[in-house]
Amino acid sequence: MARKIPGEFVPLSVDLAADPAILEAGPDAELLYVRALQYAKRQRTDGLVPRPALSRLTPGLRRPTSLPKRLVDAGLWEPVEGGWYIRSWLRWNLSLEEQEARRERNRANVRKRWAGREEAADE
Repeated sequence: MARKIPGEFVPLSVDLAADPAILEAGPDAELLYVRALQYAKRQRTDGLVPRPALSRLTPGLRRPTSLPKRLVDAGLWEPVEGGWYIRSWLRWNLSLEEQEARRERNRANVRKRWAGREEAADE
């Protein structure tokens, strides 16, 4: 049986630090990128980083207002109305719709298992 990893996590490539786009964006932008991944997963934004969230994602970073442009210029973020979209979000994460479909399948499977147990107990 597969080991279940507790809690939620964001898939992060072991090659992230060597990614040419990350290197182009720079270390502070890299940290913002990782924080934004965590934010998007935790807040279930489907890869959207709303502009108002920027101040919560940039404590301790130098020139925080210039970092989104660096991520956009490096091709990691895409500007959208009200913020930015993490371009590789759906490559590494299920969409909200896919997550809900998976949860529903899991619930249906659990109901089937329990129904089978109840039938066996009635016999």
